[in-house]
Amino acid sequence: PAGITPLEKHENGMRIHPNPVAGSFTISIRDQMLSNIPFSIISNNGKKMFNGYIGADGTINVESLPSDTYVIEIYHQERWHAVTFIKK
Repeated sequence: PAGITPLEKHENGMRIHPNPVAGSFTISIRDQMLSNIPFSIISNNGKKMFNGYIGADGTINVESLPSDTYVIEIYHQERWHAVTFIKK
């Protein structure tokens, strides 16, 4: 979508850990855990898999997703960011 800044792991302070992920991962920006922030997970063919809010503990559970490469879009500091992750 327009206005989304694609980011790689650790670039611009954003981090997904672990990546690749089997069950859940945490997402942070500049070493600050994110929580209660909206997100969408998009498959590599552009299908929206699900929406939600980052948990209070900074985690997102993706255990139900099939193994593939995905993009997570988050809204933080008045703009959307996109980060690629691998689901084992």
